[in-house]
Amino acid sequence: MSSLNSALSAAVSGLFAQSTSISAISTNLSNVGTTAYKEASVSFSTLVSGSTGNNRSSNFNGSGVYAGVNQSISHLGNVSDTAISTNIALTGSGFLVVSDDAAGDELYFSRVGSFYPDKDDKLVNLNGFYLQGYPTDASGNPTVGTGSTSTLETIDLGSIGGNAAATENIDIRANIPANAAIGDSFNTDIEMFDSLGTSHYVTATWTKTAANTWDITYADPVLSADSTTTTGTVTGSSTITFDSDGNFVSSTSNNLAINGWTTGASNSAITMNFAGLTQFTKDEQTLDIEIDKINQDGLEYGELKAVSIGSDGLVTATFENGTSYPVYQIPVATFSNPNGLALESGNVYSATNDSGTYTLHDPGDGGAGELKGSALEGSTVDTADQLTKLIVAQQAYSACAEIVSTTDDMFDTLISAAR
Repeated sequence: MSSLNSALSAAVSGLFAQSTSISAISTNLSNVGTTAYKEASVSFSTLVSGSTGNNRSSNFNGSGVYAGVNQSISHLGNVSDTAISTNIALTGSGFLVVSDDAAGDELYFSRVGSFYPDKDDKLVNLNGFYLQGYPTDASGNPTVGTGSTSTLETIDLGSIGGNAAATENIDIRANIPANAAIGDSFNTDIEMFDSLGTSHYVTATWTKTAANTWDITYADPVLSADSTTTTGTVTGSSTITFDSDGNFVSSTSNNLAINGWTTGASNSAITMNFAGLTQFTKDEQTLDIEIDKINQDGLEYGELKAVSIGSDGLVTATFENGTSYPVYQIPVATFSNPNGLALESGNVYSATNDSGTYTLHDPGDGGAGELKGSALEGSTVDTADQLTKLIVAQQAYSACAEIVSTTDDMFDTLISAAR
């Protein structure tokens, strides 16, 4: 009688175990296209009770089987390129630090790099978790302490304002006609930018005051878009000398100041560089200054145009005026036993005693692996393998169900005999 009970119990445990296996297989197959999904695998353990210690005993009472489910979190999926610059894939065994809200109150660890700007321009993935990073200066150096999650913040593209730079240096390369008469003068318009990135023109007047000597005076600036609108007050002038062969010798008073910008910009201090000038005779009937190039280091105002993520974890902003610089550093978290992490909703993980505590690294350091921008990690599920396991689980389930049916018939026979 006890053997029949044992048989029934073992068969029922088999039904439960194979149900668990089929559930895991179903979950795996449904997530075959899920970013960074880790395949759930089932391991079976034999349960035995009432054993006499003799494997030939007629009193063997098997208790069936137990099914346990685990994920091989450290198993890496294939990496595929995408057209989205804010997508990230990890090439090593590390994890991104994410938060379930934009404030960064509750932190988790994830390999899902499907990030995009939300309505507030904060980077969030398709599961609703916000990417965390350290703010940096324009050279890519974090402006806060690193190595701890306490100084991390949600990467906020909306906090990256427009970019502009005031002109501080102007370099003029040109030829001044040596055969101009003393007293002749010529005009050159020079573009420059104020601290707000607004474009202005200053007219430089070149007057020959003696042999091989020229004075330069400057008119007040006007808007590039409207030459009738004066936008500030210029202070400064220069004197330039050449040798008898037309080579530049020296210049005096190379500093130019512009105060009282009507745009509200800060006052400008500009250094003029004339070392690229020459004074050669020209044969043209109408003499003029021949400008080769005027270089200035100011930048017009440019809005944020795009961001990219490098293998070193630096988030780089590119602006409409062509400039770019780092704005955030993304760290990578590693664990001594990543397979001990606890899976949470949204394909994120939390640390446990089994996983150990996290360590934060720059990408590429400490075994963290590098990041790959415009890429995503795929699922580790092998469809063909799962379908094979499904057939095996189905057959085992059917066999256990047959045992339950057969045992039930045997109980009926036993009861009939007792009557």
